[in-house]
Amino acid sequence: MFRFTIRDVLWLMVVVGMGCAWFVYWRHGEARYQKLQTQMLDTRQKWGMASFERDQAKQLAEQSFADAEAFKKFAHDLQRQNQQDGP
Repeated sequence: MFRFTIRDVLWLMVVVGMGCAWFVYWRHGEARYQKLQTQMLDTRQKWGMASFERDQAKQLAEQSFADAEAFKKFAHDLQRQNQQDGP
C-alpha cells in the first residue's frame, strides 16, 4: 500500500495549484486576445474613416484652390477688359 507523507501532499498541492493558475491565466489570455482583436478592428475602421475624410478634405481644398485661381483669372480679365473699354 502507498504511504503519503505530508511532503508528498504539499508537492501535490503545488503541482495542482500551478496547473490551476496556468489554466486561469490561459483563459484570461484568450479573453484579452479577443478584446485586443476587437480594439484593433475598431482602430483600423477609425483610421480608415480618418484616411477617407482626409482624402475628401484634400480634394475639396484642391478644388477650392482651383476655383480661387479661376476666379482670380476671371477678375483679372474683367479688370483688363474694363481698362481697355475705359474712359
